[in-house]
Amino acid sequence: MFYPLIKLDNFHGITTIHNFSPNNWEAEELTDVFLYIFWSNGAEWENQLIGQLRKNESLEICTKNLSKEVFINKVAFIYPSKNKLNGNLNQLPSENIYKTIVPSWRATIGIESDLTKVSYQGEMEPFPKKSSLLTFHPFLQYENFDNYLLLLNLTNEPEIIESQIEIYNGFKGELLDIKTIKTNSASLIPLNSYNFDKSELPFFINRQTSAIPFGFGYNKDKSIMTLEHTHPPASLVLHGNRNAIQGQIKSKWFNKLTTNV
Repeated sequence: MFYPLIKLDNFHGITTIHNFSPNNWEAEELTDVFLYIFWSNGAEWENQLIGQLRKNESLEICTKNLSKEVFINKVAFIYPSKNKLNGNLNQLPSENIYKTIVPSWRATIGIESDLTKVSYQGEMEPFPKKSSLLTFHPFLQYENFDNYLLLLNLTNEPEIIESQIEIYNGFKGELLDIKTIKTNSASLIPLNSYNFDKSELPFFINRQTSAIPFGFGYNKDKSIMTLEHTHPPASLVLHGNRNAIQGQIKSKWFNKLTTNV
């Protein structure tokens, strides 16, 4: 289990890690853990020990307290480990020390300006190399807001691989643009230039790579911010094979929205 620490230009990132169970029906024996932060240099996973978290305690980690090199990809990933690690790695460690699943063992992950901050509850597991993304952004803000699509990707391998994300007006089925995003990175795509109005729904498709998508926005002096996580299609399914149904939903939209429109 990994927890992103996001560093966007002109903002700080804050992630609060909790070392106690998120529920009282999957109780497990807690231990003190070492906290490492990982970032990719494109060839290896570099890592650094940043602290130790005692059982039944929380620890806030801020980007302003770490060196700039950690955030060359605009995001680094915090990893709790029972054991000390030794040097750079060719793959991410796979030990998951937290076993609860309802809900997952989450951290508070935030972005902060000088005047305010926003956050969400989350965690990350590495995506497969071959994956895809279908998402939409119904949370656009108006009245002098800057709107963005924020994408977080993490894979086991440290390679930084580029892929294309297609931007559509979902109601019209109109391809508006194609942008490049990267693996093991935070990718930030400005949306204001597409002039979406309140009746239109932006759709985003990546046919090679997956990511966790967010709608991110702020007003001119950054005193008001918004960070909205859009959930995968499988989250709308209550019963049955959620992954299979997600595949069907993706296939439908991938066939309907093409770069040949």
